[in-house]
Amino acid sequence: MASRYGSDVLLEKYPEQTENIIDCFSYSENKITKCVFVSNEGNPKVIATVSFDSTFDTRTATIDKLERDFTANEKNLFTIKKSAIEEINSGIIYVTYKNTSLHFIPLISGFTKKVFVITVPNKNGVVYFGNDYLFTFDSYNILKSKKLLHKFITAIDYSGNASFENKGGISAMHSHSAVDGEIITSTDICIIMLNEKVARWVSHLIVADNKVCVWSCDTNTLAVMSKNAFAKMSERPEKRKNRTNLIYN
Repeated sequence: MASRYGSDVLLEKYPEQTENIIDCFSYSENKITKCVFVSNEGNPKVIATVSFDSTFDTRTATIDKLERDFTANEKNLFTIKKSAIEEINSGIIYVTYKNTSLHFIPLISGFTKKVFVITVPNKNGVVYFGNDYLFTFDSYNILKSKKLLHKFITAIDYSGNASFENKGGISAMHSHSAVDGEIITSTDICIIMLNEKVARWVSHLIVADNKVCVWSCDTNTLAVMSKNAFAKMSERPEKRKNRTNLIYN
């Protein structure tokens, strides 16, 4: 969220600044989320920082144009993200689809260092699930494992949702293959939360072989149930009533 909105804020306020930018990445610190922009010089430095509170409201975002060296945490984030980009660029197993780009999300929590890669659209009105990866690194920022999170890619067009009137709201869904696993992935949650408001979703379903995950977009909570339980829950009230009467009569 910070990377998406941070770029918009910087471009609006200081468009000339973007000419010198080679990269950006975001991280949270003391309840503030910062998007730092990196210069394209031989010795990369931070040349701008856009900070958000928990609302991610661009009107209250602050911009610091102080040029400075990386902090230790920023240096590690920059290094593992750069390594993940190099891995993607060097491998024929990685794919970029038409009208999409790959977005790299470096995360450090304690001794755990990861870079998630998601597929994002280059045009509005569509969301992509799949073609996403997880790279993990050791304490020396050396790549130690790589994983494909979804076997297939799914495109969901929400461009017509703005004019869609339905008191029950709009639900979306995608499926998981056996390779993807039964449970929603962290990249699924990331993509849903990035797009749920503009897509006007009230829920998003992930359907696997044996389970259904239901993400509530209003509360950002998750329910996981068997397919059989989901089918019973989805029955029309009168059908459930008839089946109950049959059991007890």
